Amino acid sequence: MYKRQLSTLRSELDAAIVMTEGDPEAVAAFARRLVVLERPGNGGARVALEGPPGTVFRQVERLEALGVEVPQLVRVAGGLNRRLGTEFDFSTAGEAWKALAAYLGG
Repeated sequence: MYKRQLSTLRSELDAAIVMTEGDPEAVAAFARRLVVLERPGNGGARVALEGPPGTVFRQVERLEALGVEVPQLVRVAGGLNRRLGTEFDFSTAGEAWKALAAYLGG
């Protein structure tokens, strides 16, 4: 239900929204910029990764080391890239649809 409200806030008000979320698909769908924090041994927090979702989610191994879930479609894109030698870069269903349709000539 919150997805509809976030879409409305973002599109109608062009509002900045700060959220913490454990669902990587939701983050990929709504975020324009991600900040991933890590806790070093001193108990504080520091910025580990920062940037647009595509840039951050491409760093799968780093995210896994930080304990951050990666969207399934990012994993699919990576698998296709390894197998087909492509350079897919998608993290949402819409992005995947466009990229795969273009690749398949549709």
